[in-house]
Amino acid sequence: MGFPYPSLMAPFVAAVELLTGALLVLGLCARSASLVLAVVMCVALFTAHYSQISSLDALLQIPVYLNILLLLSIVTRGAGCLSLDVLMEKKTN
Repeated sequence: MGFPYPSLMAPFVAAVELLTGALLVLGLCARSASLVLAVVMCVALFTAHYSQISSLDALLQIPVYLNILLLLSIVTRGAGCLSLDVLMEKKTN
């Protein structure tokens, strides 16, 4: 696909996805983790799936695009009332 240093990039991206995914599951730093993961997904969308995008309709049918939308909704709205961020905030107040 033309990435520089693929032997370094693949483990780095895997570690970023694992860390941000774990943060999302726990609800810690959910907005920041979602933003980072959305950027990684955008890179994946426009590198691995670029040949599949022939129209807007084709873009909307790619699952990675839906993941990006879901992550951006967490960036804008937060993780929710059951996240550890909210529980820790309540405990400190």
